[in-house]
Formats: sequence, C-alpha cells, structure tokens
Amino acid sequence: YQSFILITAVMIIFLGVQTAGIFFLKDNLYLYQAVCEILGLAIPVLLYMLITGRVKENVHIKKVSGRNLLIIVAVVILSIPVSMLLATFNMWIVENLFGITSGLEDSITINRFDEYIKSILVMALTPAICEEIAFRTAFMSGLERLGRTLCFFFVSLFFSLAHMIPEKLLSTFALSLLLCYFLYRTGSVLSAMLGHFINNFIALTITYASKNTPTEADSAELLKAYGLTEYSLSFIVWGALSLLLIPVIVILLNKFKHNTETTKITIIKESKMDGNAIAAFLPALTVFMILVAIVIVSNVLGVL
Repeated sequence: YQSFILITAVMIIFLGVQTAGIFFLKDNLYLYQAVCEILGLAIPVLLYMLITGRVKENVHIKKVSGRNLLIIVAVVILSIPVSMLLATFNMWIVENLFGITSGLEDSITINRFDEYIKSILVMALTPAICEEIAFRTAFMSGLERLGRTLCFFFVSLFFSLAHMIPEKLLSTFALSLLLCYFLYRTGSVLSAMLGHFINNFIALTITYASKNTPTEADSAELLKAYGLTEYSLSFIVWGALSLLLIPVIVILLNKFKHNTETTKITIIKESKMDGNAIAAFLPALTVFMILVAIVIVSNVLGVL
C-alpha cells in the first residue's frame, strides 16, 4: 500500500506543477512539457528514493545486448499499427460519448525542422527518461510484491491515466505493458527508456511528415467518394496491418524471451490486495480519474 501512497503523492505534485505551469509557461509549451516531466515526475521520485535509500533497490540498470536492443526497436516499430488500431477504437468511443478531446501534443505544431528537433528532445527523449524513472523504477519496484500480473496492470493503468489523453488510454496502456515486459526480461530500465523513446520518436516523425498531407476537407471528400468514413478506413488499414504484423511480433518476443532467460528480474508475489492496499489504491485512482475528467470536461465545454 505504500507504493499506492507514493503514486498518489507524486501525482498530486505533478498536478500542482502542471497547474502552476499553465499560469507561468502558457506561452512556451515546450518548456511547460519539460518542466512538468522533470519537476513533476522525475525529481520527486528521485528524492524519495534518495531519502529512503532505495535507489539501488528500485533502479534496475544492466547492460543490454545489442541484439536485444534491436529486437526492442523492431517490436516497437512493428507495434505501431496495433497501437493505431487501439487508438482509433478508443477515439471512436470517446468521440461518441464526449466529443473530440485533445492532448498536449495536439497543441504543438511541427512545421519546421528546428521544431521537429526540439520536439524530439522535449516530447520524445525527456518523457522517455523522466516517465520511466517514475513508473518503471519506484512505482514498478514497489508493486512487484503484488506479483507480475498485478504489478504490470497497475503500473500501466496509472501510466495511461497520467497522460490525460482519454482517446489514447488503450494504446498507452498497451505500450506500458510492453515497456514493463522489456524491463522485466532485461533487468534494465534502459530497455524501457529505449522502447519509450522510439515510440514517441515515431509519433513525432509521423506528425512532422504529415504536414504536407491533404487537409481534412480534401480527405473527407476523398473518403466520401469511396463511401468510407475516416474511422472505417482507419479500422480497415490498421486492422489489416495488425493481422500481418502480430505474428512477426510474437516471433520476435519469443526470441527476446529466449535471449533474456539469465537477465530477467525475479518477481515473487509476497502480498495481495488486502484492505490496506485497496484503501491506498482508491485515492491514487481518484487523483488520476480527476485529471482525466478535467481534460474531458474542458474539451466538452470547448466544443459547446
């Protein structure tokens, strides 16, 4: 239950930094993002581990072989269509229930190459380091005593909710499960950081590359001509690619599993979700749900 209390405390700090940043850094979204990640997540967690003397216990760092790093990169790249399929389904649900919502990355335009480089540093590299320090070190290490399944589930649940992007909850949850698995098998948070960075890097690259694509109006006319909607086309394209690539991903993960038999972290279930754990979990979940609710309400009011 102490881990849930830590998660609650860090998320309250994170929310406080975000709120303060809105007033003082509203004109510089790149700086706002960096400050939130560093001051709101990484520093509180690092201070906690230093004060409690748990740095060595919580931070798993080992050398990861080159072939395993290549597998991690390949799996993340090949998983993009699956992620897009989940995001499309998630977005369809959110749009029908609440209307379109948008996250921070939708507020940042990438029209020039210098903006692209800045985005990679601030929105790909910084989160890959800071969020992994928080979620795949202190949080994950503290929850390991619940067993591998519950540990992965809770870390991924809070990871997806912390991003406060309702239409990407499913894809972010799936990404987190993958990152947890990378850390678990390699025994090194560096593998999770790499996977996280590659995922964000690809997303930003797609955003930058799509600046010259047809406008929404042109795309709508083209889809109408073929009797399709944007969602139906996305489901068809991403669904077909997912069916083709999932077998390849499974093969790579089996190879990865074979390569990491000697490096995996031993996770032994030492406790269960008793009354104390549930009592600590509910406030943590409430804080995260409030964050997501704020995003949904603000977007609904914006539409109205």
